[in-house]
Amino acid sequence: MEYREFLQAVKEEVEKQVPGNCSVRLDKVLKNNGKMLDAITVMEADRQMAPTIYLNDYFKEVVSGRSVKAIAEEIIDIYNDNKERGDDLNAGCLDFVSAEFQIVYRLINNEMNRERLKDLPHKIIEDMAKVYYVVVKSDEEGTAYYAVTQALLENWKVGIDRIDELANKNTPNLFPEKLRSMNEIMKELIREQFASSFDEDDNTYADILSQLIEGEKEDRAEMYVLSNAINMNGASVLLYPGVLHNFAVEQKSDIYILPSSIHEAILLPASGNLSKESLRQMVREVNGTQVPVEEILSNEVYYYDLALDEFHIAED
Repeated sequence: MEYREFLQAVKEEVEKQVPGNCSVRLDKVLKNNGKMLDAITVMEADRQMAPTIYLNDYFKEVVSGRSVKAIAEEIIDIYNDNKERGDDLNAGCLDFVSAEFQIVYRLINNEMNRERLKDLPHKIIEDMAKVYYVVVKSDEEGTAYYAVTQALLENWKVGIDRIDELANKNTPNLFPEKLRSMNEIMKELIREQFASSFDEDDNTYADILSQLIEGEKEDRAEMYVLSNAINMNGASVLLYPGVLHNFAVEQKSDIYILPSSIHEAILLPASGNLSKESLRQMVREVNGTQVPVEEILSNEVYYYDLALDEFHIAED
């Protein structure tokens, strides 16, 4: 089955299974960094919004032998599971008064999203763009949200500065910062890998863990991973009041910031013989080999100046 045939077959199968008051449509959705995805939407007649379900990965399952009918049934299940969230949306979240305490911001790459940003109110910060979303629901099952578009801003009759003011207050409250040392993260990874071999109370386990961590520390400067509590779109924490300042004061140093993805950034003290160019090369290599295209934030390295309390692209 060809990909286009697959899309149409899924649409027709979903149409067979949904109530008569629902319409089913296929859409192309422009995602972060210019990535285009195919999506299916099931919309009831009296609703303004509905969950978007992406189909690209399902095609791989069809190629592996899964039936279109089974995929359609899963899509219906997802739709039904999300109806409660859809009720929240359709109950007034598109209204500014209902949405104002749920408006948050994210950081994305400016150049890679040039087309998308035509429809999104934004502010430019170095080579990044600060864009805005409304959180509908955030719990253990995930986060539901919708973008603040130019059309929505006009409908609200609110300017971008007001949206930015609200987002600056809401984002740290809804998604608190999380800062962890790379050593702490490594300990967890090593513990997960070797815990089955030793009792954690056993000194052998503790000794091995300590040796591995100390060996790593000798090879590199101490790094810290900055994100938010849900590890999603956590690079936005770079703009939280006091976060970089407090870290720099604690380290008694200016800070290099490696934007490892839209979800997190790596901080390291700007002391010693660190080369800006080698750091930049490392960021670009990781972006090119390890980070999904849609999650790339920047190919640059930023420098936080403690005296000025601001960061900028690190100069050579």
